[in-house]
Formats: sequence, structure tokens, C-alpha cells
Amino acid sequence: MSEGIVYAIYCKDMVKIGFTTGKLSSRLKAIQANSPVMFDWVYYLESNQARETETAIHRMFEGSRSHYEWFNHTRDMNKYIKSIMNKYAHNRRVYIKRGTYSIDYIKEILGVGSKKYKLYGHFKRRILSQYELNYSEIKNNKKVTHLVIM
Repeated sequence: MSEGIVYAIYCKDMVKIGFTTGKLSSRLKAIQANSPVMFDWVYYLESNQARETETAIHRMFEGSRSHYEWFNHTRDMNKYIKSIMNKYAHNRRVYIKRGTYSIDYIKEILGVGSKKYKLYGHFKRRILSQYELNYSEIKNNKKVTHLVIM
């Protein structure tokens, strides 16, 4: 067993699946420094089977591999990664880069269908509260339409 952090870095239409036994922030800085595009968001999971989980995901999506640990983003991959995150909800985390995002886009990132939680208040209480996100809300006619991630 290998204790560490499994991560999925989303950049445009690509996903990097990896793991680290060190500090995630250091690993992300090193990867970002060598990436021509900014990360959109990162899922990560602390696990006592980090290497095994990473290897299993690599094997499952071998057909989508672009190069090394980078894969073409597919719905099935996204669904699978989110199912792992939901299975280990107490250890999951998400990093979303600073910026302004629509509520529907945030729902997509967090694996919630856009039709679920029609009321923002329900989405906020039941989903957003599970994550450590620093954000402010943008309203349009009293309705929250976007979040500004800080």
C-alpha cells in the first residue's frame, strides 16, 4: 500500500491523473510551471492506496491516453473520478482556480447535474458546504448566477 494523494488535474480538454507522497501544493506548482495552459480545477483524494488507485484509473482509461499521465477528457472518465471522490467523501477535496464561474459550471465540476438543486440555497447547503471554497456570489435580479472563486 502506498499512502499519498491521488489527483486529477483538469486543463481544457485534458486530464492529468497522478499521485504524490509529498505536498500537493508543491506538486501542482511543478506541473503548472511546465504546462502551457492554466489548470481549470483539481480533484484530489488522500488515500492509503494512492499508487494503486492512480494505476487503476490509468488502466481503465488507457484508450483515452494522450501521453504519459495525460488523458483526453471524457464523460466516462469524469463520471468515474467523481464516483471515487463521492465514495471517499470524507477525504475528497477540490481546487478551483480563481475566477468567475456560472452556477451550472460549478455544478459540473462538483459532479452535480445542472437540473438538480434548482434552488441555489439548496445547492449551497447540500453541496457547496461540503467543500472548503472561498467565494462570493454574483446576483442578477436577486438570483445567484455566478460564483467568484478567490
